Amino acid sequence: MTEQIESTTMAEQATPRVLLVDDHDLFRTGLRNLLEEEGVDVVGEAAAGDDALRYVRELQPDVVVMDLNMPGMGGVEATKKIIAHAPLTRVVVLTISDQDGDVMDAIFAAHAATCSRTPRSRM
Repeated sequence: MTEQIESTTMAEQATPRVLLVDDHDLFRTGLRNLLEEEGVDVVGEAAAGDDALRYVRELQPDVVVMDLNMPGMGGVEATKKIIAHAPLTRVVVLTISDQDGDVMDAIFAAHAATCSRTPRSRM
């Protein structure tokens, strides 16, 4: 007896639930329109890191698109807190910053929040 393996197209796969976080309203609106045209479910928008944390708790997005430089709580601190609260939520950082330190801070924030001190089991 032969089993058939069904392949799924992108349209058949679950659409990720996305939260947009950026202090520029025009940028958020443009990104929302672009993502929704592609069938992405944008579940919310936030203009600051503290709002993003609240929305992550309330809306439970799969992905957060995060700006780094915002007034109040910035993207690096918000990323650390989001990953600590919702470790399965992925954070994608978008920034216009040309400062290497900003990008490295974001990478280390995500890495530090997801590293485990538990040793991996050996096969």
